[in-house]
Amino acid sequence: AAKERTFAGASDRAALERIAGAIFATRADVTHPLAFGFPDASIPVFRTSTTRHEIPGNPLAVAARYDGVLAGYVSKTNRKELNGTSAVWAENAGSGRIICIADSPTFRGYFRSTERFLSNALLLAPTLRIPSDGM
Repeated sequence: AAKERTFAGASDRAALERIAGAIFATRADVTHPLAFGFPDASIPVFRTSTTRHEIPGNPLAVAARYDGVLAGYVSKTNRKELNGTSAVWAENAGSGRIICIADSPTFRGYFRSTERFLSNALLLAPTLRIPSDGM
């Protein structure tokens, strides 16, 4: 028999779908300017939300995509829905750019691997040009 769902259990069920803090793997395009200086394509990031960002219309805008969970609790649903989505990307906006980083690159100052995304965004954004996908 199916387990009966109760009103009182709703918050417990919702808690199982939150990401309170987990380390995700990302796969970076090390040729992308926002990924400049990373020694290889595998970059761990600290994630605290379930917000999902699909790959933009131009996949060349994406510097890093989520590529699985390394540590921490993440429900099967969130693992599936977040895998392959955008972690770091840029969007052209008029004559400028919008740099998008899905997770805090300086979260509490202790997860250092993603600070380079922020540095690259600050230093390289004025000259960053996202080429057309051409497809």
